Amino acid sequence: NVEIVYVFDGELDVTINGQKQRLRKGSAAIAGSFDTHLYQTPSYSDTAFLIVPLDMAPYYVKAVGSKRFGSPFLPAGPHCAEMEHTIGQLQRHDLSCGDMIAMGYIHVMLGQFISLLELVPGPSEGSHSLIRDILFYLETHYLSPINITDLSNRFGYNKFYISKSFNQAVRCSIPEYVNMRRARHAARLIQTGGGSLVDIAAESGFSNIRAFNRAFSALYGMPPSLYRKQHVIL
Repeated sequence: NVEIVYVFDGELDVTINGQKQRLRKGSAAIAGSFDTHLYQTPSYSDTAFLIVPLDMAPYYVKAVGSKRFGSPFLPAGPHCAEMEHTIGQLQRHDLSCGDMIAMGYIHVMLGQFISLLELVPGPSEGSHSLIRDILFYLETHYLSPINITDLSNRFGYNKFYISKSFNQAVRCSIPEYVNMRRARHAARLIQTGGGSLVDIAAESGFSNIRAFNRAFSALYGMPPSLYRKQHVIL
């Protein structure tokens, strides 16, 4: 899939592959299938999200190929009126039944990004395949202890090559990525009142409460104790 977010009003903090930016009215961002991304609303935002299966956008796939956007963020500009019109039209069509008009509007939206953002060379196919396999592995094992030596033995690549390839593709280190996934898991437990913070840290894969607090604060901008006060569901 490719995922697009457009801000009609307010502010939205967006992080994609380690690049962070606060989007305001008229701004947009695009994330690919294996891009790590996070959305946070500081106080208020009115946004539209569009998730497009790549088989619905063959011309986009052909245009992008193995490249990626140098920056995934599209600032406000003269294109805003057309983009908002396109979003409005898409809301009137059933995107699940192969509607040709809807697919046309999807390409209009994606074409805005291709024409206005710079495309840069992406990782090689071999590297891309390796990163995909590592991401799938991390997604199912992030609650367990993970280290680069274990990954090296599992995938048959030198640990320095794995670290470098992952950083280039995802734009953060493997420990940073794992801690982000663990922090998001912990946030869900906090929202549902899942026990003490010490228990939540352990259940989320953190070796100690200090590492938990550091990783959680880096992702959410506040310690887990404050997050609990603001987000717990009673």
